[in-house]
Amino acid sequence: MSVMTHFFPPPASMGTGREKAVTWRFFWPVLLVGFALRLVFAQWADLPLHPDETYQYHEQAYRLVHGYGLIPWEYVFGIRSWLIPLCLAGLLVVADALGLDQPHEYAFFLKTVLCLISLSLPIAMYRLTQVLWNEQAAILSLLLGCFWHHFLYVAHKPMPGILAMYGLLWLVLWMVRPQTRARMFAFGLMLGLVFALRYQLVPVLGLLWLIALYRLRGGALGLMLLGNALALMLAGMLDWVFWGGFLSSFIDNFRLNFLYDIASNFGEQEVLFYAKRLILESGGLFAIGLIGVALLWGRIWPVAVAMAIGVLAFHIPAHKELRFVLWIMPLALIGGAVLASWPGLRGVRGSVAAPVLLCLWAGVVTVGFSARYLGVVPWQTPLRDGAAVMHALGRTPDVTGVAFQTPSLPWWHTPGYYALGKPVPLYLWGWDPDLAEATQWARSSHIVTEAGGAAPDGYSQISRHGTFTLWQSETPKDAVGLEGFPLKTPLYPAPIPSDYQTIGQRTPLMLEGW
Repeated sequence: MSVMTHFFPPPASMGTGREKAVTWRFFWPVLLVGFALRLVFAQWADLPLHPDETYQYHEQAYRLVHGYGLIPWEYVFGIRSWLIPLCLAGLLVVADALGLDQPHEYAFFLKTVLCLISLSLPIAMYRLTQVLWNEQAAILSLLLGCFWHHFLYVAHKPMPGILAMYGLLWLVLWMVRPQTRARMFAFGLMLGLVFALRYQLVPVLGLLWLIALYRLRGGALGLMLLGNALALMLAGMLDWVFWGGFLSSFIDNFRLNFLYDIASNFGEQEVLFYAKRLILESGGLFAIGLIGVALLWGRIWPVAVAMAIGVLAFHIPAHKELRFVLWIMPLALIGGAVLASWPGLRGVRGSVAAPVLLCLWAGVVTVGFSARYLGVVPWQTPLRDGAAVMHALGRTPDVTGVAFQTPSLPWWHTPGYYALGKPVPLYLWGWDPDLAEATQWARSSHIVTEAGGAAPDGYSQISRHGTFTLWQSETPKDAVGLEGFPLKTPLYPAPIPSDYQTIGQRTPLMLEGW
């Protein structure tokens, strides 16, 4: 039997019970505990996965709703789609309608929604493993999907790579489930949406799309293509409305990253960076999981090859970060669950020893990394303390301006107006290097300094947040609003030529702070 027959099987091929798969009796309780843990991490391990999380998505959503916010260079040159900020802005509008208008209130509302969305990952891992292997492996996959440390840490983060990870696994699941009209349309739509979220996954998506073209016929193929077209039209029209060019953000992003090598401004890593980090941050389980994937080779080798090519494609840019390839982790963990349920490992103690060992192994790794995320052991201390300062300022009613005198906390690691929630000057360290310190202090009712530093003249300490001290002016400062305040960063990556022409035609509006 050709391996391709495993993909997009006709409805009649699973009439023996696999189409209506059984559900483990503890499925929903385990999922509920996983959701509760995600909320714990969202509240007490809320450190940005990357500055993009703050300034590309949360800050821009806040700017759409409230009309002000800091504008990074990506939104000057129009290389970001507004898809995620627009969805977040919709949630902010809902939060406001519910009376959640304070930063800590609407932020927790958004985190809760994102945590709910993140539960789609363990559900997909469970259902996919049921089809590919057996129920025992599926239960292990569910546990790993619910409680693995990476998935807990990123659950509340609206990063495109994270959201694409969820969609990618559902694509694979729909490929091995029987064809239905709704499923084929959902497959096409999701494939297009994953592309819109993370176009760098096009090697993976393209190969999955080719498999679908090979297997699907008639109405099923038409529904898939319709879903593709709708998703691409949505992404293209968003760019047309916001940037003035169809799919212009994707084109300009590709040009600047691959023709001008903008990414190298943010660091260059060795060739083996991804392999080392994946193995290190999984305690070796990633490598073990690949053995399990090999056991599934006869059933899913085209998908495995597509994902391998996708990971290799991320080796082309010199700049590498683990988040770029985190989407491969669910498949590796499924492989670990399959290996633990392999009959050859049962031995004299039955089928319990390997699954228990896998759970203990994964548990030790998760507890170790969770202690870091939650601050039990020191990690990213300036970021954690800086977030605490901004949250305190968000709850302070008499703020008319804030100046950060914090060399250890540059602007890209400091929460913006989304966290502050007030239309006042926010002078972050390094945002505008040409702005005189005296100008900042003249408009700032509050100043943040490194802990242990001298008290600013005319200011009194009101709180201490780890490595930072928050000061308040002893004399009231007039509320002058944002008039004359530089919301747009003057700092652009050096390789961008001064005569660079964007595909979109609306970027000059962004230069004026639209």
